[in-house]
Amino acid sequence: MTVIELERPRAGTTTGFVVALAAVAAMMAGASAPSPFYPVLQARIGFSAGTMTIIFAVYAVALLLTLLVAGSLSDHIGRRPVISAGLMIPAASMIIFWQAGNVEALIGARIVQGIGAGLLLASLTAAVVDNEPPGRPGSAAVLNTVVPIAGLAVGALLAGVVLDPAGRVAFATVFVTGAVTCAALGLLIWRAPETSPRVEGLLGSLRPKVGVPAPARTAFVRALPALIATRATGGLYLSLGASLVTRELGGTSHVSQGLVVTALAVGGSTACFVARTGPGGGRPSTARRRWPAAWP
Repeated sequence: MTVIELERPRAGTTTGFVVALAAVAAMMAGASAPSPFYPVLQARIGFSAGTMTIIFAVYAVALLLTLLVAGSLSDHIGRRPVISAGLMIPAASMIIFWQAGNVEALIGARIVQGIGAGLLLASLTAAVVDNEPPGRPGSAAVLNTVVPIAGLAVGALLAGVVLDPAGRVAFATVFVTGAVTCAALGLLIWRAPETSPRVEGLLGSLRPKVGVPAPARTAFVRALPALIATRATGGLYLSLGASLVTRELGGTSHVSQGLVVTALAVGGSTACFVARTGPGGGRPSTARRRWPAAWP
């Protein structure tokens, strides 16, 4: 990835900042909202814990492949088109979840959700940075770390709260609400200014490129074991956490099943916020910063 030196774009607005952050939270809430529903779906449809892990894992595979191919798309066609289209995709996945009656539909919903997340991760992160308020330097870096994990916490908790009293109606309540929220944010993003001028090289950007810049390789290798461990832990909680609460701990409340994911996410979000001023935190060291020519 080529790195160039340039001044930070200042075309952003508060509207763009808020909508981008809200979209990040909605995307991650949508990723965790199905967790309390998995035991219900497992009993209704009938599938094993192994199948449950596959339903969860296909999301990560779809996200990674999409990110490798389309991670730089918003640098070439603009942030708003990618974010708007990306938000409509998880909205569609919510509808598929709502109507899912077999394992194939659940897998399809997770694949669609992963594709949407792959489109949104890079473009939304970039949009938050582009629209960072001039009077709050470093806030974008902090919020880009804290808000996604907080979204995971809220999505699982709210789904559990709704599922306990609402029963079957909870499916429509949670998934239709999630779909409408994503679609509305996909439209609202057009009220924000475009912060990424179109540049050439669109077709070339679609060719997957994997690499770590030489100056960052040592730190990357050192951090990799911790990164793998934390991602694996999060995957375990999101896919099997609710079922383990039911089978191993006797928890019958869907709120308690959702709280397993929420507790993990709240701990992670809090730790990110507390560590924001430490080494590698969100405060910029200089007025000029190095900006990638293409977001990952």
